[in-house]
Amino acid sequence: MMLAGTGTAECRRMCADTVTLRDEGPFRYADVTRKLLNAFYDVYHELGSGFLEAVYANALGIALTQAEVPFRREVLVPVSFRGQIVGTYRVDFLVAEGIVVELKAATAIDRVHVAQLINYLRGSTLELG
Repeated sequence: MMLAGTGTAECRRMCADTVTLRDEGPFRYADVTRKLLNAFYDVYHELGSGFLEAVYANALGIALTQAEVPFRREVLVPVSFRGQIVGTYRVDFLVAEGIVVELKAATAIDRVHVAQLINYLRGSTLELG
């Protein structure tokens, strides 16, 4: 999730084309994803633009808590290569132990933002972001 408006169609298409779910089908996180997106839009509509990322992160934490969505903030996630851990990265939010949320307080979603999220997913066992 990137806090820069609703994102471009190109970014949404890139994410959808690149990341696929394993074993359990495409709707495993449907309920939590709906709640997550509702919380995101609540923050976006209530605060508007112009704040630092930390402000949006705090507000999203409040909205997710009120929506009873399980999450952890600033989670270290291991990056693996050929079965060996080669590093770690820190995600802004890990929702329901399976969805990576990266906040960006920007005027637009750039390809580098999408690439960052895709790389996080590729280097870990996490599947959605």
